[in-house]
Amino acid sequence: MVQTLDLQDAGHTYERRLFEELPIFGARLDLDGKIIECNFPTLGGRNTRFQRKPEFLNGRSLSSLHYWSFDPVSIERINGWISRCAGGESIVQDLRYRRISGESGTLEFSVKPAFSELNKIRSLICTCIDITELRRTQARLRSTEKRFQEMSHGLPHMVWMDNTLGLRIFVNRAYCEFFSIDEDQASEHNWRDRVHPDDVVYTRLYEKAVSERKPFRRQVRFRHANDQWYILEAIAKPNYTRTGEYVGFIGTSIDVTERCKVEARLAQADKRKDDFLATLAHELRNPLAPILSSVELIKQSDLQDKKIISMVEIIERQSVQMAQLIDDLMDASRISQGKIELHRSEECLADLIRNAVETARPYIARGMHTCAIQLPPGPTLINADGLRISQVITNLLNNAAKFTPAGGKITISLTMTNDGVNICVSDTGRGFAPEDIDRVFDMYSQFDKSPANGDVGLGVGLALSRDLINRHGGTLTVESDGLGRGSEFKIWLPASMRVSIEAQSKPVTSDSARQTSETVSDLKSDRAQAKGDSSPTVLVVDDNQDAGFILSQLLEHLGADAVLVHDGNSALETAERIKPDLIFLDIGLPDISGHEVARRIRGMGWAKGSKLVAISGLGTEQDVSRSLSAGFDLHKVKPVSLVHLQPLVDELLAK
Repeated sequence: MVQTLDLQDAGHTYERRLFEELPIFGARLDLDGKIIECNFPTLGGRNTRFQRKPEFLNGRSLSSLHYWSFDPVSIERINGWISRCAGGESIVQDLRYRRISGESGTLEFSVKPAFSELNKIRSLICTCIDITELRRTQARLRSTEKRFQEMSHGLPHMVWMDNTLGLRIFVNRAYCEFFSIDEDQASEHNWRDRVHPDDVVYTRLYEKAVSERKPFRRQVRFRHANDQWYILEAIAKPNYTRTGEYVGFIGTSIDVTERCKVEARLAQADKRKDDFLATLAHELRNPLAPILSSVELIKQSDLQDKKIISMVEIIERQSVQMAQLIDDLMDASRISQGKIELHRSEECLADLIRNAVETARPYIARGMHTCAIQLPPGPTLINADGLRISQVITNLLNNAAKFTPAGGKITISLTMTNDGVNICVSDTGRGFAPEDIDRVFDMYSQFDKSPANGDVGLGVGLALSRDLINRHGGTLTVESDGLGRGSEFKIWLPASMRVSIEAQSKPVTSDSARQTSETVSDLKSDRAQAKGDSSPTVLVVDDNQDAGFILSQLLEHLGADAVLVHDGNSALETAERIKPDLIFLDIGLPDISGHEVARRIRGMGWAKGSKLVAISGLGTEQDVSRSLSAGFDLHKVKPVSLVHLQPLVDELLAK
C-alpha cells in the first residue's frame, strides 16, 4: 500500500509530470526534516491538490506545513519520526490532516532514510497517501462485525462461520456453551467427533455442500457437553462479499430436541386417532351391513301395507346416510394423512355425470327439485379416476339438493374447451354470505346445521372434493350472490386430461355407467332363481351372525347355493368339503385372520378356479393391497349390496 520514491531518479520531464499527478505526497528531506524537494499531489480526492506549490514548500520544515500543524500532537509525532529516521529507522504510521474542504482526513506516512554509496544517511524520503475512506470503511466493518458478534452472542441457538477450507473461524456463546469450549478454540475444536455414530452421513453431506457451495439443511444428533444426545437442525449457506467473493459458510444450529419429541407424540396420537376411526368405521359398518341387506330383501316381498313400505324406505334412507357419514369420516382421516391415491383410466365424463345424477336422485326427488343436465355432443373422454370424479359430482349434487328449499332447480352442465373441461353445478338454494365464501372448502365447515330435509353432514364433503380435484391438477371454486340467491360450484380440469379421438381405446357409449343405477327390483327380474345342479356354490364366512345370514340370503335370492360358517377353522374345513365356486370371507375372524384363511385355501389344489372376495369394514388402499397379496380376487367394503353381488353370481351362472 505504501509507496516510496527517490526524487533523485526523476530526471526526465515526463517522469516529473507523472510524479506530480500521483495521489501521493512525496518529498526528500534533510536530516533535520526540512523539505529539499517535493511534488504537487492530488491528496484528498480527484483534482484536490495541496494548496501550496512545491516551490513554496521547499526549505520549510515538514512538521510546519499547515495541513497538520493545527494539531500539536501531529507536530510532535512528525518531529519524533524525523529524529528516529535520522538514526536509521524506517517509520510507517497514520497521521491526521486537514483536507482542502476543511474536514479531517487520514494519511498513511512513510519515512525512511536514504543511504549514500558509503552507506551513510544522506537524506530522508517521505511519502504519504490519503487513506481516509479506507480507514472509514475499516471502522464501519469493525462496527458491523461488533454488532454481528453482539447479536450472535445474544441468540439462544448456535451461530458459526467457516472459511473456504471448512475451518471454523467464528462461533457464538451458545455454541461454546453447548460444546464447553472457549471462543478462541473454535478452529481447533473438531465438531465432527460429536456427531452421533448413526448420523455420520451428516458430515459427508455438509462437506459436499461446502465444496459445491450449495445451501444445506439437515437434522442431526450431537453429543452435548453433559454427554446427552441432542437433536439439532443445522441451516447453512455459502457466504459471499458484496463483490461476489466466496469467503466460506455461515450457519446456525437450532436445538429441536423437544420439538421432535412433541412431533413424535403428536404423530403417535394421530396414529391412535386414525386407528380408532378405522376401528369405529369397521364396527359401525358391521351392523349396517345386515340392516341394508335386510331392507333389500324385504323390498323384494309383495308388501301391501303402505305404512310398512314407508318405514322400510326410511330405514334404508337413514342407513345409507349413516354409511355415507362413515365414508366421509374415513376420507377426512385419509386427507389428513395424505393417503388418498388416484387410479386413472379412460372414462366417459358424460356417463360419470349421468351416474352421479342417478346416485343423487333420492335427495333430488325427496326435495321435489327439477334437475337439468346439459351435455355436449360428441366424445367426452378423459383420463381420470372415474370413481373419484363421480364422487365429487355426486357430493355437489347432494349438497345442492339438501340445501335448496323444496321445489328448487338444480342444473349440471359440461363443456369441453381447448383450455380444459368445465363442469358447473348450480342451484336456487340458500347460497353463501360473502364472508363465508373463503371458508366453504375448510374441513368440518358447516354453514347450516338445519337443512330443509333434515340431513346434517360432517362438513367433510367439500374439503374432500376440492382435494380430489386438486390431485387431478384441476380446481374447484364456488360463486354465490348471497344468502337465498343460490350458488354455483365450478370444476375445471386441465386440457391434458382429455383423450383425443385418435387415442381412444374404447368406444364412447352413453349407457356405460347406467349399470350402477339399477334398482333392486331390476335385479330380481330375469335372474336364475331355481336351485339345482346348475346353481353355483358360495361359502360365506362372517363372525357377525346377522351379517353372514343376510349375505347368504342375498346370494340365495340371486340363484346361488350359500353355506354359512362363522370362524376360520370352520371355513377351512367346509371349503375343503364343498369346494365352493365363490367364497365371501370376512377379514376379522375370531380365531384365524381372513388373510391367513385365504392363503391356506389358495394352497388347496381345487381352489385355483374359485374366486375369493374379502369383505371388511376397512377399505383403504393398504387394506385392499393386503387382501390382494393374501390371494383374494376382490376386496369389498361392508355393506355389500345386491348391485355388487349380482355380477359375481351372474358370472358363475353363465359358466
